[in-house]
Amino acid sequence: MNERPSNEEPVYPHVRLETRDIDDFSYVTAEIGSLRHSGVTRDHTRLIGLKKRGVAGHPLVYSDSYSGMRDDLYIYARHRVSQKDFFSRLDSFLEATLAKFPELTGKPLLFSFQVNGEFVDAELSLPLLSNIELPLEQIDFARLSINVGDIAVEFNSAPVISSEETAFTQRGALRRKLESPLFGFDASRSDVWASFLAEIHWASELISKKILHTLIRSTATVKA
Repeated sequence: MNERPSNEEPVYPHVRLETRDIDDFSYVTAEIGSLRHSGVTRDHTRLIGLKKRGVAGHPLVYSDSYSGMRDDLYIYARHRVSQKDFFSRLDSFLEATLAKFPELTGKPLLFSFQVNGEFVDAELSLPLLSNIELPLEQIDFARLSINVGDIAVEFNSAPVISSEETAFTQRGALRRKLESPLFGFDASRSDVWASFLAEIHWASELISKKILHTLIRSTATVKA
């Protein structure tokens, strides 16, 4: 469902904005810093499309950087895939990626699923499509805990789509409400998941994978 701004909708004020270009693709970087919650400081960044039909006004990538006991960086965006498509693509990605990390080869993959409101933990091996003993269409949420960076994905039948983000940024604000369903990854140690997100990204048929990958990696600066 598409959302239009209202005067009553919660927003973040005092947003820092910068217009940027990659080749001929224009976008705006919106940043809001020092958001305090439970003793932790969060900085939020959002990349929003400009000009290009089908992309203008839409959020492309979100990121949250947390400072507290440890520094964490999370990158996320709306995806366009079903449960079956997601795990099929994840199989292919992990088969190629795990080969580069010998310390992970042969070890079970630690998943947590939410199915009809209930959480189920599972240790799985590849291929996932053959080893998940759950009805795929009933999976609402999944998390994979892995050394190269945890991932999380949600699925729902009614996507939340925002096409009016620039209506907020023109007022120096940023809407609090996020799109869904989202896929996100922990980029604190690695941006290895950036290419996977580019593949399943909602705009992957509107923007080249190269530009999407660059946009995602621009928010996934790995901290030393």
